[in-house]
Amino acid sequence: MTHMLQRLLLELRLKDGDDTLPHARHHMGLVAVLVAALLIFTSPILKLFAPGFDRSTMALTVQLVRISAASLLFMTLVSIWTGYLQANQNFVLPGSVSLVRNFVIILSIIASVKFGLKFLGIGLLLAYIAECLLLLRGVPYGEV
Repeated sequence: MTHMLQRLLLELRLKDGDDTLPHARHHMGLVAVLVAALLIFTSPILKLFAPGFDRSTMALTVQLVRISAASLLFMTLVSIWTGYLQANQNFVLPGSVSLVRNFVIILSIIASVKFGLKFLGIGLLLAYIAECLLLLRGVPYGEV
């Protein structure tokens, strides 16, 4: 999505001089619908992809998927904002977000030893929120 959006932004800038985030709402709406479907139909979807799980493993998997499903929204924002920043010749922030994400994920793995496996899903969500907060520094207010 990042590369598609980056190319679209560059084409619009060359054609119209437009410097906005086109279709971002469309992408966010589509992802929001997918996340809602994932939250509503978590068990049937997991039974389709993991039919051999026992009851306790399936319960844990359902919890982890539901916790981390919201991270899809933040992943989409990261992708949209990364494409925007790269199209505007800002490569430092998009290049540094993976460091933040990996650092938060490593901390969540360490914390999951003490707080339980559910913290892995929470850590993934926190990692993508941290990426959004970092990228938000480079996106102009009117473009968010």
